[in-house]
Amino acid sequence: LSIVFLQEIHDHFPNATWILNQRDPQAWVSSMTRWSDVRQRFTDHHSWPDFPRGVGAQDEEMVDFYNLQAQKVRDFVKDHPSHALVEVKIDKPDAGQMMEDAFGISKTCWGKKNDNDDGKSNWSDK
Repeated sequence: LSIVFLQEIHDHFPNATWILNQRDPQAWVSSMTRWSDVRQRFTDHHSWPDFPRGVGAQDEEMVDFYNLQAQKVRDFVKDHPSHALVEVKIDKPDAGQMMEDAFGISKTCWGKKNDNDDGKSNWSDK
């Protein structure tokens, strides 16, 4: 998780625009649960801040973790005004337009990848 490297990223790129990819937190939990053993690796890991070993068995714990990490990015950028923050709801149909508005790159360049319902990799250009 790059959240633990916020200061290091800032030190190397003090004027960077940060992109905070967001989606419905419950959908993120569902995806983590379906995707092989990713959720189990989260709960077994023991060194991530704000997510001690064994936490994550309950969906609410995963949602709280997800929301806390997003808030940490927002707070960090607020405390370091040399950065711009672009928040993109990646599960919304206008995500490509949001990226085009922020970066001037055509919305057609921003596609949906890794779209699946079963935990298997299904790459698409939706």
